[in-house]
Amino acid sequence: MQREIKWQAARKDEDYNQKGDEKLFSSDPIKSLVKESAQNSLDAVSGIEKQEIIKKYNLFNFQQDYKVCITYEIIELSGEAKERWKESIDYQNSYKNLQKILLKYLKEELNEGNDLLYKNELNQLKETIKLLEGDKPIVLLNITDTNTTGLNGLDFPKKGDKDRKHNKLHKTNRTNISVDGGGSWGLGKNSYSNLSTLGMFLTCTNVKEPLNAGAPNKNSKYRIYGTTLNSPAKNYDWSENQILASTWSFGKLSDLAYDDNNSQDANLEYPNVNRTESFWDEIERAENMFIDCIKDSTGTTVQIPVIKNYKSDMQDSDLVDVLAQEIEDNCNLYLWPAILSGRLEVNIIKNKISHGTRKENKETAEQKLINPYEDEIVKPYIEIFNSNLNEVKVFETAYSEEGSLFQVNDIECHLPKTSDWKSSGSVLYSPNLYLKIHDDTHDLENEKLKKYRNALALVRSVGIIIRYEQDQVQASRSDICFSGIVYLGTSESNTDTDIIAESVIRLSENPSHNRIANNPSENKLNTYFDIPEGEEHKWGVRRINSNILKPIYSSLKNFLFHRKKSDNKRNEYLESLDQIKLPPEPKEKNYLKFNKRISTNSIEFIVVAEKGKQIELEFEDFEIVDRGEKGGVLSITNITRTGERWTNYYSQNNKISMEKSPQENKLKIINKDKNIKNLKIVLHTKDTSNTGIPISNPNLNLNFNQSVRSI
Repeated sequence: MQREIKWQAARKDEDYNQKGDEKLFSSDPIKSLVKESAQNSLDAVSGIEKQEIIKKYNLFNFQQDYKVCITYEIIELSGEAKERWKESIDYQNSYKNLQKILLKYLKEELNEGNDLLYKNELNQLKETIKLLEGDKPIVLLNITDTNTTGLNGLDFPKKGDKDRKHNKLHKTNRTNISVDGGGSWGLGKNSYSNLSTLGMFLTCTNVKEPLNAGAPNKNSKYRIYGTTLNSPAKNYDWSENQILASTWSFGKLSDLAYDDNNSQDANLEYPNVNRTESFWDEIERAENMFIDCIKDSTGTTVQIPVIKNYKSDMQDSDLVDVLAQEIEDNCNLYLWPAILSGRLEVNIIKNKISHGTRKENKETAEQKLINPYEDEIVKPYIEIFNSNLNEVKVFETAYSEEGSLFQVNDIECHLPKTSDWKSSGSVLYSPNLYLKIHDDTHDLENEKLKKYRNALALVRSVGIIIRYEQDQVQASRSDICFSGIVYLGTSESNTDTDIIAESVIRLSENPSHNRIANNPSENKLNTYFDIPEGEEHKWGVRRINSNILKPIYSSLKNFLFHRKKSDNKRNEYLESLDQIKLPPEPKEKNYLKFNKRISTNSIEFIVVAEKGKQIELEFEDFEIVDRGEKGGVLSITNITRTGERWTNYYSQNNKISMEKSPQENKLKIINKDKNIKNLKIVLHTKDTSNTGIPISNPNLNLNFNQSVRSI
């Protein structure tokens, strides 16, 4: 028998309002969406268990076989394509049957003053109905990940089933279920539904072993299911179970709907029990839903249909372009560590379709690969990351006015053991913090950049920025501009303590993953601690701050202000002797920047061709340093730009040039253009030092001279 595919919602005596949880993601919906979708996809990587990744891999040694690809596809639907999408989800029939109960409730429910209780919700619903049934286009957002497990597990998991991603995404509320992937709160769906005027999201997934997920055969694909979150709606015309549940589901009616003991379910317009389950192999329906993105790959597409106009100053006609730009900006801002480490690749696609399928409109699609290097906000953070990534040690551990890259390595945090549920942490934890001091403070005057300067990026193992912390690290020093990164959990290394930190910090986060210190009601540390029955753990905002976060912030402030305090004391002494204070000598800008190590004896640098400058660089050698001790030098044998031989550089307009002296390791750079130009060079060294000892991975300091004059 062909099972009916439709929308259905249970009738209950009372129901938890899952729609209400959207407020957790509403303050910055695109940031929440990007971070939540990336977290879910990275947690669901295929071919390796999540715990194995935590034990073996970090952002600096990640295995590229496990790279996850995410595509954000934004489609404007109009005309025939819009009508076909509505038909494919049974909008005019089963969906509107549920919608009319909600509409009736919102129209009739009054407050104590005899006014409409849900006036705003009613107006929003009326506008949504007008949009769906009118001629205006609607916008869909497909979020597709590949090289992931897909939404595995049965529609109705059995006790003890480990694979239950599908059920967790569509079925659960705030009650925690421990699952590999999908977050610890079960609230990821709210970041999706929050962006839809219908409160809806639809999923299409391929899993590696379909039979284990309830598929009809081993080659089944395109498992489809849908969820809409609304406020529970009371219908006084029903004699019992008067509340229409908050969750509406789109799927195939299960065998139970047709069982003799439940024969009324398949025929009743509003049955007491939601009997829907996912359906498979509906290829044509997937095409008409515009959700046929994964093809034969394992992975998942989450479709958010009828995207709301989430900005008050945005025209509806600009929605596609504005949404695409905000997704790109937030990917650059919060996902750059995952992208640079090779854990993640992100693409954005835009298209407008009035007739035909996605495949038939492929030629009109615009696609862009996300490249964080193009974003001015994250450039200094990327410079720090790349310096961490490569083997040449460029970080100084003591603050100096002449330096630019520093490491703070005296942090002492305290993590809890599983038995420390009511006491302070007893496990010493020392994460590394890295800083870039900018050449000037101009960024602090830039409206776009200043929110991310004098800030500390908190990074966890998946490579997602938890937050850029400013308030706790700015203090009173305004004479410098810095950007900093602290690598938390297993983002930099994988010791036993790092693994504990990874678990504690993730479970400390709030549902929207943008804050670490939260009260017990807003964190999930109850799943970490061994808590006696009837007791509650004591790790809230105050204890998490004092044990984990404040030691990080305090170490940073002490590092930055130590030199200033010393200088102040010296100045006070000089003033007491009536000495005349001379202005400090201006710091000379360094026009040579380390970029990356290509091999043991090939090191890439960036030459900054400053506009209006002639720069001459003379390279001497590399000094070998081990634990602060000098250990000889490595001679520079050659300088190249591209390939194995040097070629002088000349810009197309001949206003920028970089020439090398034929017989010496000297470069002359001239820039008569209006813009700065970054030029790559590679310095090649001998395989052995002047002491004759073979060198494999030395810590090196480059000795060079630079002279600069204006032209």
